[in-house]
Amino acid sequence: MTKAVRFAPASIAFCLLLSCRPAVDRTLEEMIDHSYPVEPTATLSVTNRDGSIRVYAAGAETRDVRVEAIKKAYRADRLKAISVQISAGPNSISIETIYPSDSGAGFADRSGTVDYVIIIPQTIRISKLELANGEVQLDGMRSNEARAQLGNGRLFAHNCFGNLDLNLKTGNLAIVYEWWEDIEFSIHATIQDGNAFAYIPAEAAFHLIAHTATGKIANDFAEKEQRHAEPTNTVDMLVAGGGKTTFEFEAQDGNVKITGHNPSITKSPTMPSFDILSEVDEQEIDNALNQARKELTTRFDLKGAKTEIVQEKDKIVLSADDAGHLKALREIVIGKLSKRGVDLRNVKQDEPALSSVGHARQELKIQQGLEGEKAKEIIQAIKSHNFKVQSQLQDRQIRVTGKKKDELQTVIHFVRSRDFGVATNFKNFRD
Repeated sequence: MTKAVRFAPASIAFCLLLSCRPAVDRTLEEMIDHSYPVEPTATLSVTNRDGSIRVYAAGAETRDVRVEAIKKAYRADRLKAISVQISAGPNSISIETIYPSDSGAGFADRSGTVDYVIIIPQTIRISKLELANGEVQLDGMRSNEARAQLGNGRLFAHNCFGNLDLNLKTGNLAIVYEWWEDIEFSIHATIQDGNAFAYIPAEAAFHLIAHTATGKIANDFAEKEQRHAEPTNTVDMLVAGGGKTTFEFEAQDGNVKITGHNPSITKSPTMPSFDILSEVDEQEIDNALNQARKELTTRFDLKGAKTEIVQEKDKIVLSADDAGHLKALREIVIGKLSKRGVDLRNVKQDEPALSSVGHARQELKIQQGLEGEKAKEIIQAIKSHNFKVQSQLQDRQIRVTGKKKDELQTVIHFVRSRDFGVATNFKNFRD
């Protein structure tokens, strides 16, 4: 097992206030990266409190589980106290995240997240993916059973042609298919407070069951006459004869939207490919800022302070009546962004500015997309390792193309193992 501790700048402190403290606050990080041999039908279980769990299915020939975990905290003792416990055998692997107990004091340090990237055989059984706050993602699963439960945040399933049982308490749920395969599987999704979205190829055949107690259902697969009728809260219909697949959505307080699309690639492309992006979820930024505003009303140390959080297109503007209150405001916002699973490497913090009367202001720039020197750096890194692939920048994302899927998986593992200073996301996999 390999471990590496690194430091990422989190904020620039004010010299006027911190003459007896370090000039720069830092977020500590520790990376764990290890592979475990398993059978293709083994069972996986993962529990975490704050951060993310992203599970990617590799090819049918894969015979191991690779676990990459990044622990983050503001203090070294807090980072050390967060424990990733892995128990692995040929037929099962269990990953448990242990956080130190909180003292209960109002201003106790509750910092600490763990972000998991787990690469598994596509047929592995997932008995439990359990996360309290953050993001859960399933990509390419084809197993008979996969269960995921999220308390608050974003739950995302991408190109999963296996049985899924998804449960979300608060947040948003998305199920996306870039192509369609007429095989037998079922997706069951339950949302207590939030919206569900499904993006399905127009030629798909499936049984659609959807119900929302207080919201509405928008369904592109309904007959034209029904689309213009009064909004409904219950749907039970066979699309294109019903096929072999069942989608079932149950929402207590929220809307359900079923969107049909025409895939840009209806047949397998000549060459397998995928795209490297650098994005953060704008909805999670909204959620984090709303939570930060709510906390401002309960913080005793900010009682009576004049603070403001303004979200613009590509930045967050923080302002306060003095430098000390701005620092506290920034720490609240950064903490909420981290807990919502927003990668802080894409949140660039400008140096705080003080006015002549002491008012303080700071901009947090949000980076969406790859361009310029950063894109060149990633492309050059891929080329320097002589992978048998082609990579080029297209519309602020890098398209990687190769003859063999295994080679593309190797490139994905390589990019994930490197810190390029920005988030790296992998989407649009094409066989």
